Amino acid sequence: MTISDTKNKYADCIKTRNGYFVNVFKPDPATIDIRDIAFALARMPRFGGHTNEFFSVARHSVAVHNMMQTNELRLCALLHDASEAYLIDIPSPIKQHLPEYKKIENGLMQVIADKFGFQWPLPQIVKDADEVQLEAEWEELMTLEKLFHEMVDFETDERMFLEAFYALKK
Repeated sequence: MTISDTKNKYADCIKTRNGYFVNVFKPDPATIDIRDIAFALARMPRFGGHTNEFFSVARHSVAVHNMMQTNELRLCALLHDASEAYLIDIPSPIKQHLPEYKKIENGLMQVIADKFGFQWPLPQIVKDADEVQLEAEWEELMTLEKLFHEMVDFETDERMFLEAFYALKK
């Protein structure tokens, strides 16, 4: 298959690390892979990358997960930003002006929620925890200088995300 054949066949798709072609406009659960989600979110910066130090969406998701009291809520929290693995993390002040993006995001999140067995739309407690974590990250990443002194590596964030996921699926 030539590159132009591939472009035509998968015109509305992105190719993931694990070789899936994901159509975010008509998502197929068979192409959604937790390993792709962890990989992408571990490499995706919060706040559009405008932080004093790198902080991944995966690390954010694990932090929100850690705030929950039940496995059901932990799974919701861990995967609350899973669509960003395929759509990227658009900062909220921009995203609120993109109704078509939000429609695509909602459709993709519903497929992800159905595949992995969590509630979508998210329960209010998860939304509230996400907001608390956002505020903490804002304070630490945007206003304080060099709070985090550890070297952040993508593999660590990816591993933390996957370990949290697999612990919930036992």
